[in-house]
Amino acid sequence: MKDKQSLIGCRVSHARKQSRLTQEELSKCLGFKDRQILSNIENGNRAVSAEELIKIMQVTGRSLEFFTDSFIIAGEAEFSFRAKANTPILNKFQEQAEKLLGTYKRLSELEGNHFSYFSRMLRITERSSFEDANQAGEIFAEYLNLGEVPAENLRNKIEEELNILLLLVDAPQDISGAACRLQNFDSILINRNEQLGRINYDISHELFHLLTWDRKKMRPERLDITTHEKKRSRCEQLADIFASAFLMPEKSLQSRWEKLKHLEVHKRLNSIATYFNVTAIALKWRLKNLGWLDEKQIKNINDKLLTANGEAKKNIEKPPLFSKKFVTVLHNALDTGKISARRAAELTDLSLDKLLEIFKQYKLTPPFDL
Repeated sequence: MKDKQSLIGCRVSHARKQSRLTQEELSKCLGFKDRQILSNIENGNRAVSAEELIKIMQVTGRSLEFFTDSFIIAGEAEFSFRAKANTPILNKFQEQAEKLLGTYKRLSELEGNHFSYFSRMLRITERSSFEDANQAGEIFAEYLNLGEVPAENLRNKIEEELNILLLLVDAPQDISGAACRLQNFDSILINRNEQLGRINYDISHELFHLLTWDRKKMRPERLDITTHEKKRSRCEQLADIFASAFLMPEKSLQSRWEKLKHLEVHKRLNSIATYFNVTAIALKWRLKNLGWLDEKQIKNINDKLLTANGEAKKNIEKPPLFSKKFVTVLHNALDTGKISARRAAELTDLSLDKLLEIFKQYKLTPPFDL
């Protein structure tokens, strides 16, 4: 963990940049003779006085907690969002995400857990072909031993085998999910209010970004707009191909496609999509890319008759909040007195009743009483 001086310095730098101030401009507000003093503060080489911090808070509009709370990460993470949301909504969601990730990071440190500074990488670059991305998806699903229906074991494998924190959250409607890169761990955040097929696709898409993040020109933009109004970047197109192959391996798909060839095409697509826990539209394009549906057949498919997760299912419960890994770390911290129940509720933006409900959903003994 960073010492307090370095922590505050990092936050000062982030607050300044978010306020669109140069070091010279903020230095002038603080009455410094030159920007080197501020540079030393931001680098953690000089402590900031109480009077200076109060002035920085006034200039940047930030609270004291923003600069001093070790349960918050600010300026420490890079995000790439799949969304149609406007900037204010996106920024507010990012703040909530940073609070969750900061909570997990700090509680893990208090528990003595060590983060890995190593991460797996895909040998995919901006020059890779769509066929390369397709093969990478197939091979990676096999590497993780995901079985015939990869979506069934997807979430557990990502957290257990790849050590990526996967959080299912209540995000605004126009935000599907995000990939997040911190110095010592990666995370995927997904809107749990989406249809299951969409959730699985978004997870796989964001996984591709984390597996290729450090490749030249493969770092995704902060916002991947999920509309057809803007041409997708090469990186996003490769991510789509990877996700489709990852969730629908050709060998498994071929078996189901042949088995249900007697069905009308829309019923056939919906049934197979349900089996693989994907959207029927994603399945349609996967089949086109494989050459199993031609242009004429594609044009004759009515997307309105295709469902978001195969055949319509009634009373499907949305998955519980967060993940087993996150909730277990939070549970242990509460159980050992490293954090109070009210502080945990504040950091997760939940009521105490809701916290207890989540622990029960993950089959963990409630660590506090109301």
